[in-house]
Amino acid sequence: ASMFSLSGLAEEPANPQPIIFATNTPGRVQNFPAGNIPGGLASDGSDIWVVDEFDNAVTKLRRSDGVIEGVFPVGREPKYVVFDGANIWVPNRASGSVTVVRASTGSVLATLTGNGLGAPAGAAFDGSRVLVVGQAGDTFSLWKAADLTPIGSFLAGPGSGPVAACSD
Repeated sequence: ASMFSLSGLAEEPANPQPIIFATNTPGRVQNFPAGNIPGGLASDGSDIWVVDEFDNAVTKLRRSDGVIEGVFPVGREPKYVVFDGANIWVPNRASGSVTVVRASTGSVLATLTGNGLGAPAGAAFDGSRVLVVGQAGDTFSLWKAADLTPIGSFLAGPGSGPVAACSD
């Protein structure tokens, strides 16, 4: 199994920070560049997807050697991505939207809005649904992964400002 981690985030675009790649082999660590201000990352099993908060894009890196396979535009200030088995969901905090990208091709399937999205920052997949957290609206927005339809939204609590989610 492989583990992937981000180094510290850059303070300015002129100082890009790499992705750190480490396998379960002791002592094997590689650095892979991925944009000006890399943020959230996710694996689709074959590739690693890394958001670039400065360039409003998501970068697809080949998992085995870090070769950039594509850079795909998304909304403003993308945050913590999630893979749903077929697609990469990219919460765009400043755009108030979620860009759904087909993992196999990099094509944008949809840009989702509404359904309680308020400065979406993070997402989680539970096997059939994607939960997106809205930092500015203190909301959770639930979507059906198979056809990208909204299921509903609910409040997290006043002033909670959720930024991340996970699923077990």
